[in-house]
Formats: sequence, structure tokens, C-alpha cells
Amino acid sequence: MHTRFKLGDEMGDNFVSIEDQEHYAMMKGMRFKSEEDGFIFYNRISYAQKANLMELKGVGLRQHQVMDVMERHHGGFETTGFVSKDMYNFFVRQKKKQIVGGDVDRVIKYMQARQKDDMEFFYEYETDEAGRLKRLFWADPQSRIDYDAFGDVVVFDSTYRVNKYNLPFIPFVGVNNHGSTVIFACAIVADEKIATYEWVLKRFLDCMCQKHPKGLITDSDNSMRRAIATVMPNSEHRLCTWHIEQNMARHLRPKMISDFRVLVHATYSAEEFEEKWVEFKLKHKVAEDNQWLGRMYNLRKNWAAAYTKGMYFLGMKSNQRSESLNSKLHRHLDRKMSLVLLVEHYEHCLSRMRHREAELDSKASQSVPFTANDASLIEKDAARIFTPSVFKKLKMDIIKSKDCEVIDCIDEENIIKYIICMKGKIDKMTILTCSYVESSLKNMSCTCKKMECESLPCQHMFTIMDYLNLQAIPDVCVVPRWTVKAKIAFPSDRYGEVYTWSDQMERYRRMRAIGSEVLLKCSMSEEYTLKVMEMFEKLDLETNAIEGNEFDVTLCGHVVAQSLRSDIASVQKVHDPMEVVPKGAPTKRLRGFLEKVTGVVVIAVFVDTRFVLVPFT
Repeated sequence: MHTRFKLGDEMGDNFVSIEDQEHYAMMKGMRFKSEEDGFIFYNRISYAQKANLMELKGVGLRQHQVMDVMERHHGGFETTGFVSKDMYNFFVRQKKKQIVGGDVDRVIKYMQARQKDDMEFFYEYETDEAGRLKRLFWADPQSRIDYDAFGDVVVFDSTYRVNKYNLPFIPFVGVNNHGSTVIFACAIVADEKIATYEWVLKRFLDCMCQKHPKGLITDSDNSMRRAIATVMPNSEHRLCTWHIEQNMARHLRPKMISDFRVLVHATYSAEEFEEKWVEFKLKHKVAEDNQWLGRMYNLRKNWAAAYTKGMYFLGMKSNQRSESLNSKLHRHLDRKMSLVLLVEHYEHCLSRMRHREAELDSKASQSVPFTANDASLIEKDAARIFTPSVFKKLKMDIIKSKDCEVIDCIDEENIIKYIICMKGKIDKMTILTCSYVESSLKNMSCTCKKMECESLPCQHMFTIMDYLNLQAIPDVCVVPRWTVKAKIAFPSDRYGEVYTWSDQMERYRRMRAIGSEVLLKCSMSEEYTLKVMEMFEKLDLETNAIEGNEFDVTLCGHVVAQSLRSDIASVQKVHDPMEVVPKGAPTKRLRGFLEKVTGVVVIAVFVDTRFVLVPFT
């Protein structure tokens, strides 16, 4: 629909009225200096404004938020010079420019540029017979350092599609010493075959110098499970309880769900679990040909607490770390997004997470959590050694330890076993074993297995520390990965900026940073304001005469800026992939059993609820 303007005169000024009612409310009362200004109003985004728009969009602001910032920056809607529709059209044009010559080809060139600048940047890809992208894996130097420090447990999930090709986006994540999500690597694949996952896992190990994780948490994809068994056979593997909850809502009747959930979380012995499984089938009259329950029984060692207790997963039962990252990405991504934009927004998310980690590191290294004046020396020592978030959790165990008591002590050669129970409750006992070498404590182990599972001392260990009148936490109870000094051996400049900007944008940003301070000072004086305005008018005329002074707005973004660099050697062109049909992450909400049978909408379905225990919030 075309907008029709007509000019009139009101109080001596030209003004624009509009006959198109759709735009009337927006344009009503706006005045322009000339007829020409009125007609070109919808296309007056200056070069400087375009640069600012690209920057604001690049840091993750939504388009309406970008428009709000621009309007405030220019003093109001009337003086901005363009409207929301202009901005939307501008972004659409830029998206198309970013993938001129091929979306994937631009991403590969970007990866090559990153590796050219830093040889520690790792990436590999494969194409099919037609030259289309088949698999892509990458990790930057910081991620590789983080894996070296915190790669004991890795979480990944292939059920998310956040690109227009519907390709699985697979982030490899973990948990750092603050209990926060940390990213190790990412992969994008065109299919979910066993060979594909084997390739991804092998590239992951190549990237991480063949260091295998102790534990892996994944979704229930069968191909992924078989690939892990082949490539990482010595890593403990469990299935994500959140995905199990999703499948419970799909495959079980409501009355069966609560009983099955008990089988998932109850810490039975293996023999007790087998008995409970038989009881579950008899109670709910489960048919022998029930495929989902049959498959879950075959995989019971990967999800039932009866079999996973004692395994090293840092207390995690779900891939909520991966979900947390995906929730951040989904704020800025959609299923129609190109891979160029996916990588760009992924790196923005990565940068924000690292800045947050830097803040937590700074706080932990410069302060100590509060402890009461009458706190024990052990509690004060824990506050000094561990990060604040970890200490908060340990403090609860220190408090619980006061409700425990030692009821017996068995002294063997170089080994002492302490029998511990809750005060007044001797029916449930815990055995803690201390091993000594030449009177020096070399190991503490407890039947609760918390130290073995989470690398954190349990309440029973704190009970023994108090029983032995220890003044400090023994070294055998301190694992570096949870301490303030977890990263002390790593480079001090590990929080470098992930973005690389064009030379023009770097110069523009430097001048803008200095100029904003100077302009603010000059605005305090009418005299200096006039001087600055005259200087800018003079510079404007001079710069207009500069030969080749053409502004390329595509160089305002960091990803595109690198991929367009002229010093990058040419690579074999990689074509865009075909859109794939996903196995997971359906576009529609999963329906529960009752909805399938009766068509009635069930408000409290379990699909969107997570029944998981996580180490930190």
C-alpha cells in the first residue's frame, strides 16, 4: 500500500498530513522543513545511524528495543529521521547481504579468519558429494582452556534447531567453579546418524588433546548413545531426566507417571529395582510388546538412580546446562535464521557468559563470604578456599554435620572406619573411612559417595573433621575445580574479546568514545557548542571530498567483517545444506496421553516441567 502525502500550511511551517489511515496516527502532527523532506521521510537512515543499528542488533537487542534506543539517542521520534518500518527493511537487506555468495561459505571463511588470527582456534567440516555442508565443529581458544579446567562432565543435546535449514545445533557445555554454565565447543550437523555423531565426538577429542570426560549427559537419541559407546567407552553416560519426563508424558497414562518417576529417582539397590520394575508392570498391566517401556528397561543403567548412584556427574541429572544456553540463544534466534547470524549471536551469548564469569572471578578473589563470629574454623576455611556459590552449598552440609554423631570407631592398620548416624537415629548408619600413610591422612571416603560423585566433601566428612578437632579442611577433601584458584594456572588474558571488527569500525568506536566525553563538556557552554558545530561542518565538507569514501555497512558486524577480509586465502566453496526433517525438538508441543485419547487439553502436562536436582541455581 503506497502512502500519499499532501502538503498544507499551518502556523507558517510546511507539514505533512496523510490519507492512509494505517499510518495516520504515527504521522499526525509531524512537521518537515520542505516538501522533499516529507516525501523521503521513510528512507532517511544515515550512515552513522546504520552503523549504530548494526552494533545494537549485534549485541542481542530486539528490533523494537533498538528503535527505542535510537529514538532516545536522537531526542524523540520526530527527530530520529526514520521509523520502525525503515529499520526493519534495513535489517532484512543486511541479512541478505550477509549471505551473498553462500551462507555456509561465509561461515567457513569466518572460521578460517579466526584460525589465521589465532592458531589455537579449532574448526573442521565435511561436505557431501554435492559440496553441501554435512558437518561442522568448532571451538575457540578460551573454550579449550575452559575444558582443560572444567571438562570432567560434559552435557550436550542435539534436539534444537535454530536455523532455517533445520540442522541440529549441538553445544558442548559444562559447569565451572561458580556453578555457572561454560561452553566447550559447538557442532552443526546435517543428519543424526551414528557415523555423524562419531565424527563429532572424535573432533571433540582431537580439539581437547584426547582428554576424555569422566561423565556425559545427553538426550535419549539412540545414535548418539551408540556413538558414545564407540568413541568414549570409558566415560560414564546417563540420559537426561528432563527428556525422560517429556517421553513419560507422551507414552504413559497419567496414573503410571508418578510410579515410573519413583523408578527414575529412588536409590534402590539393583536387585530392589528389578523387583520394583516387575511390580510396576503388574500393577499397570503393561503389555510385553510395549516398545517404549521395553526400550527404557534395556537402557535402565543409563537413567535409573539404582544404577547411576555413585557415578560422577557433579550432581546433575539433566542437560539443563545445555537448555540454559539454548534459552539464551532462543531470545535472539529463530528457525528462519541463517548460519551466519546463528554464529554471530552464539558468539555474543558466549561473550556475555564470559564477562559474567570474569565478574564472579573478580568477586571471589577479592572478597570472602560472610561467616558468623562463632563459626567454626572449618567453616571459615571453606569460605576462604571455595567460590562463594560453592561455599553456600557447603555451608548447608556443615550445618547438617552438627546433627550427626560418631557412634563407633574401628581402627585397622593404616585405616580407621568411623560409624556415623543422625543423633538419636541409629537405624541408618554411614561409614566413613580414613586412610593414613605414616600418620598422614591420604584419603577420606564415605558410603554416601558425594565426594566421588560431586568432588565436594559431604556432611559426614565435616562431622569427622569436628570429631578430630581439625583446624582446616584436609587437602584430600579439596578438589581444585571448585576452588577460587581453579584457573590460577591459566593465562591471565583469558577473557579477551571474541569479536573482531573492521578497521573502519575500530577507528569509529575509538573516536566515538573520546568524542562523547568531549561533546558532553562542550555542551555546557554555548561558545564551545558553536565551535564544535563549525568544526564538524568543516570536517563534513572535507571528508566528502575523500576519494573512495564509500561506506559499506556490512563491515559493521564482527562475523561478516572477518569473513570479507581480503587477506583470507580462498577455500573451496561450500554450498548451503538442504533443509532436513528433524527427529527431535518438534515445532508443536508434545501432547500427553489424555490429550491423544480424548482430545481434552490437559493444563498440567509434564512436558514443560523439570524434575531434576542440579548443583546450583
